Amino acid sequence: MVSKTRDRIIEVARQVFSRKGVDKTTMNDIAAAAKKSRRTIYTYFRTKKEIYRALIETECEEIVTQLRNVVENPTLDPTEKMRQFIFISIDNLETNMSADPKSDKYDNDIARIERIRRTTIQIKEEMLRSIVIEGVRQGVFNIDPARHVLTAMFLIIRGLEATTFRGPRGNSGPTDSVLKEHLSQFVINYLTYNSKTNSNETT
Repeated sequence: MVSKTRDRIIEVARQVFSRKGVDKTTMNDIAAAAKKSRRTIYTYFRTKKEIYRALIETECEEIVTQLRNVVENPTLDPTEKMRQFIFISIDNLETNMSADPKSDKYDNDIARIERIRRTTIQIKEEMLRSIVIEGVRQGVFNIDPARHVLTAMFLIIRGLEATTFRGPRGNSGPTDSVLKEHLSQFVINYLTYNSKTNSNETT
């Protein structure tokens, strides 16, 4: 019951923060949205900053869980794992406070938030590396581009983070679904180009 109430407060706070902004949200707003008394909210969190930190930690745990479910799924081949990895990463850019670099201004404990982010990035890098290694071992990915794809992938995703949170992309830019499809296809084509060519030459 304690865990469910705490999780409920965090989830409601995510929605309120997203709608009003962290700086304009009050504990009263969160209590009203959660349909809980202020006393109940303060039982779990002393301040709004504590809720914000808990939200960042929760979101980072959620994306790691989503990605790990993909990476460890034995029914998916490396190409599909890479595709889903990219889709999940981009989806989380739009929905997660933890991906928003501007959100640092809401918390003076920036070092703690950055530690959480860095740990999450390291875990994501390890999972991405495991997909690439699996693909190379199976002969699906070519080893030469695979050496560079890790750096390229995270540079691309970091660039998308900056673009996403600078403001709306507008009607002239691609939709998220198109962006995900194009990026995943580009990366997969890059990884598999020479392996496909070599396979065709030997048949």
